[in-house]
Amino acid sequence: MKKTILTLFVCLLAALILSAPMTIHTKAEQNVYKFDDLIKQEKVKILGRTEPQMATAYWAGNGIEMNINSGGNDILFKIFTTEPQVFFEAFVDGSSIGRIAEPVTPENTSLKVSGIPKGEHLLRIVRETPTSKDDTAFTFFDEISFDGTINQKPADRELYIEIIGDSYAVGSGVLGTYKYGETYTVRDHSATHSFGYYVAENLNADYSIVAAGGLGLYEMSDEKKENYSGVPTTIQEIYNYTNGVYDYENEGKYDFARKPDIIILRIGANDDGKNEANWTNEFISFIEEIRSKNGNNVPIIYSGTRKNAHFASVLTAIKGKLKDKNVYAVATDIEGLGGAALPTQKSGHPNIAEQQQIANDILKVINDNNLTEYHKNTKDDSEIKPQNKDGKNTKTKDIAVYTAIAVSVIVAGVIIFILIRKKKKQK
Repeated sequence: MKKTILTLFVCLLAALILSAPMTIHTKAEQNVYKFDDLIKQEKVKILGRTEPQMATAYWAGNGIEMNINSGGNDILFKIFTTEPQVFFEAFVDGSSIGRIAEPVTPENTSLKVSGIPKGEHLLRIVRETPTSKDDTAFTFFDEISFDGTINQKPADRELYIEIIGDSYAVGSGVLGTYKYGETYTVRDHSATHSFGYYVAENLNADYSIVAAGGLGLYEMSDEKKENYSGVPTTIQEIYNYTNGVYDYENEGKYDFARKPDIIILRIGANDDGKNEANWTNEFISFIEEIRSKNGNNVPIIYSGTRKNAHFASVLTAIKGKLKDKNVYAVATDIEGLGGAALPTQKSGHPNIAEQQQIANDILKVINDNNLTEYHKNTKDDSEIKPQNKDGKNTKTKDIAVYTAIAVSVIVAGVIIFILIRKKKKQK
């Protein structure tokens, strides 16, 4: 009897031990990674402009990409910001898993990403919110913690597109619905629903958005300037800086290390000057400035509406002083069904469908003119491949000739060697 009871006790104990892993949940081990270390180890890809050795997220569309091996639990980011609130969207293997509900604020530095399956994935985190118009505005990724590991840095995509502009380019009000007298909120903004982001995704391209609501090409009213609190009020000033800071102790200049293959420009709606001749001259100067930084042949596409007098000025500049076949103008006339910036406006910014319409019109210009081939011909003016009269690459032709000569020499050497061996055997 005692033996039977002892046997039952042992069996029960064994059953409890075997079932313990199924009933007792242990917390997954969290690995913490600092972004400054990850960048040095070349494990993080930055989307858009950033400070050296930092994962900054100042511009709309800024963000990071990482190849991760996830344990299937939540991923926590620590992001510091001096801005009122910044929203982010998460993508896994190219597909959105949605906006992270709570924004990052100076008080709330935690960003929790849920719904990432277990295994290896490409994780992308993108800033949706446009930059704050303040010279102290600063946002950056500090660390990531999760039950997984980070693999090697994702490779650059073949194409790189730069988008320059104002509120249209950052997706201001795109998630709102226009009602007269109502204005958008920060929650209505989304750079991932802007025309530039759509174009880049369609072409499977890397991108950089250098834009902010209210920016003009060269002239702005004093009322609008006050909203910028020290940040440059024209795109021509702000374009030369990494994070849009005009005078960061004489630092903060962007290095233009990676040259874009296509540049999309949407600017001019916020200029208060009435002198169209001056605006045209400033447009030409900006085109020349862009070309001086990025190469003299990079295709530039200006997107605008025919309702704005600036669009006609762009056409005049292209046909006149620029005489440039690599500058294109595309008109997209939309109603502005998204959120309005001011209660006095009779229309708002583009909604999602209108942003997609702008993107489709730009893509048509790119495809009709085969502009994606630019990067295959030259990355800057010093790398233009020489062509002979029949259009073939002379460098490739020379390589073929040298290869043929080398093969001939080797074959001849082998034949001579065989003849010598044969002659020795006959002796």
